[in-house]
Amino acid sequence: MILVSCEEACDCDYVVYDSDPTNNYNWTETYRSTWDSSCEDELLDESTYTISGEVWYSRTEIQCD
Repeated sequence: MILVSCEEACDCDYVVYDSDPTNNYNWTETYRSTWDSSCEDELLDESTYTISGEVWYSRTEIQCD
């Protein structure tokens, strides 16, 4: 017996980037983990924070190969 799956195999990561005064506002990867809930690149969240008068940015996305 041969079993064939209809599910697409994918290689995706959940990635968080931050851009703030400590990294001269360059997008810097701060977290990465495997992701298997979807197989497409997508932007999950984009946030802006003001801390002590300075603006900080955060972006969370799914990246697939």
